Amino acid sequence: MSFTVRWLVSATALALLSSGCGNGAKGSTADMAVGSSDDMDNAESDLGGTDTDGATGSGDMSMDMKQAHPPLSFATPTTLMTTEAIPRKVWTGDFDANGKIDLLVQDGSIIASSTGGDVDALAGVGDGSFAYQAGHAFTVAKGGYANVFDVNNDGKTDGVYYYTTTNPISHMTSYFFGFATSNGDGTFTGGSFSPAPTSFGKGLYVGDLNNDHAVEVFTVKTDNSSNPLGFSLFMNDGANTMTRTDFVSPTYPVPTSDLIIRDLNGDGKADVFYAAQNQAVLVTGDGTGTLSGTPTTFSTGIGNNLSVAVADLNADGKPDLIVGQTSAHVAVILSQATGGFLAPNDVTGVGDANFVDVGDFDGDGLPDLVTCDGDNLHFLVNLGNGFAAPTTIAQTCGSIAVADFNGDHLADVATVAPAPSAAVLINSTH
Repeated sequence: MSFTVRWLVSATALALLSSGCGNGAKGSTADMAVGSSDDMDNAESDLGGTDTDGATGSGDMSMDMKQAHPPLSFATPTTLMTTEAIPRKVWTGDFDANGKIDLLVQDGSIIASSTGGDVDALAGVGDGSFAYQAGHAFTVAKGGYANVFDVNNDGKTDGVYYYTTTNPISHMTSYFFGFATSNGDGTFTGGSFSPAPTSFGKGLYVGDLNNDHAVEVFTVKTDNSSNPLGFSLFMNDGANTMTRTDFVSPTYPVPTSDLIIRDLNGDGKADVFYAAQNQAVLVTGDGTGTLSGTPTTFSTGIGNNLSVAVADLNADGKPDLIVGQTSAHVAVILSQATGGFLAPNDVTGVGDANFVDVGDFDGDGLPDLVTCDGDNLHFLVNLGNGFAAPTTIAQTCGSIAVADFNGDHLADVATVAPAPSAAVLINSTH
């Protein structure tokens, strides 16, 4: 199995990486095009690329950065016991503000007899291990949605959630739309957004659209039969009062992945990026909390789109867009130095990319990719001028969270695993 990838990398980035100045941080990029080949040596060929306006990306700017990279290796996965009946989601954070990466694991149980529903907070020790303690959690009732964000801007990771409960006697439904601020010791104090919506949709995604340090909430909008229609934005006035705006199909394609909220076009204003059926979608923000104009869409063409990530893949200081797909594909959408993005290009051989994330797994300062197909983790090392053939590790997996858990400047991986646990893979690459 092999890959053909052409990176267009800035001279400044080349000089920094060649001098060993890579910092090992997660994320880093330039203009790139991707394709497939029967010979890894063909990774030096000029594939160029087509931008969203139809212009052809030039290969003349490219520089040969192909270097020897150590093979990736990971220690035997560590199973972390939690209270979660069916672990659904894992995030990294720092809920005790001690500078060590912590994990938060959400239960996905919707079984009526289950006691699940919490988001467990596992304190990072700093050596790659995590401490579980009963009661270190915040509550999200069965079938609810959660995410993490520093809600009160105190440097500690908090929770955001939405769920409903039904009184078995009166059959009245109560709606809970709120947050859980970390007390710094593994416990959380609840609070509420107002008004609590009587319909919410699916999923919960968070960000700050207007740089006021207050959390905005997004969800996939659905009809009364749970059919997706688009997405909804709950805009925070800074005092946790929310105003809802719906963005519906066909103008705004229906999301099939998580939503990422961050500045993606370099104007300092948060945008929204997600995957939809056969396309990726970028909705620009105007910095006031308004999503402006018609979204930019990129035809991905192959397979169903399931997951998204953002990283500066070619060290040009601009974020590039990544879409995980079925049929063993990942679509890469590179930013251009002149603005905008190139058309998507394809990387194959990674299983169904139900989840995709990024991190520097080989310590060279460039972000690499990891995907999960349910039964395996597939790692794609970024060579600077393309990706190496994948390293595959058999590991039951779902949601992925990537960070340096033990301070060795190599990215590690946490993923949900068979109940009731999460699994951690510590990078042992030398």
